[in-house]
Amino acid sequence: SRTLAKKKIVHYSSTNGEKRVNAAFLAGSYMIIQHGKTPEEAYRPLIFGGSPPFLSFRDASIGPTPYHLGLLDCLR
Repeated sequence: SRTLAKKKIVHYSSTNGEKRVNAAFLAGSYMIIQHGKTPEEAYRPLIFGGSPPFLSFRDASIGPTPYHLGLLDCLR
């Protein structure tokens, strides 16, 4: 509806590293899917402002992760 189209979406996350990167992925994915942004365009505002770096992706396997997969990699 027109009323909802003028509303702003506010998405809040805690400072917990895992929750923070998941929230950033959700926001970035939304920008790519709904607004046609490139992964780089969606990622840029997420890292602006001196926030701490995002955690790398970690799968559920036991032991050290042999690779580092960052938020931008996941958005791509």
